[in-house]
Amino acid sequence: MYKQIDFKLNDKVKGYKDTSDQIEINYERLEKEKYFSNIEMFFYPGNIDNILQNTHIMDNIIFPKVEGRLFKKCDFTDLMRFSPYMNGFKYIVSEQFVKVLKENKINDYVIKEIKLKGAKKKYFLFFVPKVLFNEINFKKSLIYRGNSFGGKPIEYLKIKNYQDFLNLQEKFTFLTFEKICLRNKHKNKDIIWVQGSVYLFFKINLIEKIINEKITNFNLVEEKSQQKLIFD
Repeated sequence: MYKQIDFKLNDKVKGYKDTSDQIEINYERLEKEKYFSNIEMFFYPGNIDNILQNTHIMDNIIFPKVEGRLFKKCDFTDLMRFSPYMNGFKYIVSEQFVKVLKENKINDYVIKEIKLKGAKKKYFLFFVPKVLFNEINFKKSLIYRGNSFGGKPIEYLKIKNYQDFLNLQEKFTFLTFEKICLRNKHKNKDIIWVQGSVYLFFKINLIEKIINEKITNFNLVEEKSQQKLIFD
């Protein structure tokens, strides 16, 4: 069983009332690095298809030296959001978080070290390859358009296959998955990120181990917002 997780600051962590991002990447310096062209090619928001279609080479992409700093009035935590956005990297995570994954032999991710000004421990950009839309069994998934805000009803859609989904994407601006059915080959993964889903899926037993290690800012998405993940 899987649950979706998210970063969530609380009142005890500085920065909660100021910004949801704690870290600012130093892009001015990054642009001067030798392998900055790899950042442009794969991780700029406008080039998202380059990394979606080539996640299998992620380990081999030479990464430049990346540096960052806390935004004013923010604190370091084990999970942190950052800006500017980089395709595929959901969070910046601490060495303690990575240690939990390694101890449990989790390998559904790639990390790239980032130097953070004032940090007393190591931090990493945390990359999870996305499962693409064409890996979804749409007939067994549950998708709707609209939302319940302001009393507006939602409309569930009958979608037979990937092409149906593409056609509806052209017709409707926003489509939301309530239930996602993936191919069986993904069921042994401990961490899953599905294209079109905001949040990462973690297996329940891994969530429990992370919580037991008191990893800060690691939280479950509210139950009403959880998407269900199944396999065919």
